[in-house]
Amino acid sequence: MKKISLLLVLILSTGSAYAQDPCQEIVHSITSSSTPFLEYDSATGDSLIYYHVCLGDQITFVADASFPENNTNYLQTIANTDFTWFLDGDEVISALQYTTTFTTGGLYELAITSTDVNGCENTEPFSVFISVASIEHSITSSSHSPTFETDSITGDTIIYYDLCIGEELTLNANASFPQINNSNPQTQDSTEFTWYVDNVEVYTGLEYTHTYTTSGGFILSITSADINDCAMRYLIMFM
Repeated sequence: MKKISLLLVLILSTGSAYAQDPCQEIVHSITSSSTPFLEYDSATGDSLIYYHVCLGDQITFVADASFPENNTNYLQTIANTDFTWFLDGDEVISALQYTTTFTTGGLYELAITSTDVNGCENTEPFSVFISVASIEHSITSSSHSPTFETDSITGDTIIYYDLCIGEELTLNANASFPQINNSNPQTQDSTEFTWYVDNVEVYTGLEYTHTYTTSGGFILSITSADINDCAMRYLIMFM
């Protein structure tokens, strides 16, 4: 009889504890001081949230949540909820905020899961997407053919144009945009190119024409700014 009595006590105790502490719903989300853009996924019908970030810029994301069943059995708040952040599926931090700087262009998925004060989890991630601007640009000429050399120290390819004094050279800026989407309709025509000779700004535009009246070597470069004001620099032409 003693063994049966103990078994009944354990069953009643377990049932009582569960009845007092059922899980309550957590609806979590992500916000940022940056402006989001919504895109429609034609395959799933979902609305996707995008943030556009420039290379090297810091951005902060903040976890948020609502609790539709709050105070039904216990108190849920943002302060007593733990949030775990994942970048492209890899856990990066457990905190209310996540701050990062992207140094490589591309498309990233940022997601959170949450656990409330009762240990109840919402493991279905809430995701946003970060499009880090990457402008792949180059310089070509419509008037001259270049020669190519390899820098023995860096291994970089150096482009040369050999000119005579008084000869005119026309150069063209070119660009491609790996992270194009509906909220980032970047084109070459919507990109602003600025030209530099020996690091001195000389012109803004898609095409730069100049006549060289002095002998010597000149370093030519361009910077480009996209529609999100993300700027990148491309080096160089030696003449």
